[in-house]
Amino acid sequence: MRGYRHIAKVAHALANETRTRIIELLASGPKTLDELSEVLGQSKANISSQIRKLEEIGIVVPRYQPGDRGIRKTVELRAKRIVLLLE
Repeated sequence: MRGYRHIAKVAHALANETRTRIIELLASGPKTLDELSEVLGQSKANISSQIRKLEEIGIVVPRYQPGDRGIRKTVELRAKRIVLLLE
């Protein structure tokens, strides 16, 4: 069972508009940082920072694939549903 600290971290992550929008976009399937950056109109550096926070709490997982210029990182949701159990 996860404690209240984890619940607080998840709630904090979901309270951020950019991270919430990233989650909404990933609901339709994996995306690259370039795709997320373009759709959200934000720098890749900012998107990467937001993704890292979502990775830390287990909401998204990275996937690495060969790309045109090296390794390409895509990100996908770990689950289609996020539930906070407050017990």
